[in-house]
Amino acid sequence: MDEDLIRRIRITAHSLDTPRERLLDLIAELGAVGNAPEADTVVVLREELASLLLAVAQPSSFGDALRAEGFQPAVGA
Repeated sequence: MDEDLIRRIRITAHSLDTPRERLLDLIAELGAVGNAPEADTVVVLREELASLLLAVAQPSSFGDALRAEGFQPAVGA
């Protein structure tokens, strides 16, 4: 993926003012100018994609990362 595109998505997803609406605008802009990737294309609603990008952009705690990897604490140690 284009580094400039990745940078723009990150900046938009981390913006404080209406990031979801800004992501929707960015996605629409990419589709309008033909910058959307064509190979291995998956159809996703723009609103769902914006929600997904927002979820991924949220910071996670160390505990969240451990749970996501399936970490189980030792019992009785």
